[in-house]
Amino acid sequence: MIDSETIDEILNHFTKITNRLSSLGDAIDNNQKVRKLIRALFKAWEVKKTTLKELNDREKMKFSKFIKNLKTYEMEMKVREGRESQKKKTIAFKVTPSIQK
Repeated sequence: MIDSETIDEILNHFTKITNRLSSLGDAIDNNQKVRKLIRALFKAWEVKKTTLKELNDREKMKFSKFIKNLKTYEMEMKVREGRESQKKKTIAFKVTPSIQK
C-alpha cells in the first residue's frame, strides 16, 4: 500500500484480489477480509488499527460497516490536516528602505 492511497483505492485493489481468489475457489469470509484490511493499513492509521483490533468484534462486524468506518476516519484525518495547516503561521518582517549616503 502507498501512504497517499485513499480507502477507495485500497478497497478497489483488495476487491480485485478477493474476486480473483474467489474465482479460484478460495473464498475469503468476512472476518478474514476485515483482518487483512486492518493489517494492510499504513502507519498514519496506527491509532485506528489498534482501536479496530481492540474495541470491535471483527467476527460480528459487517464488511460494509467496516469500510464506512474507515472512510469516516479518512475524512476526519483530512479535516484535521486542514486545520493544522491553517494554524501554521509564517513570520514576516516589515522591510524599511535604508537611506544610503
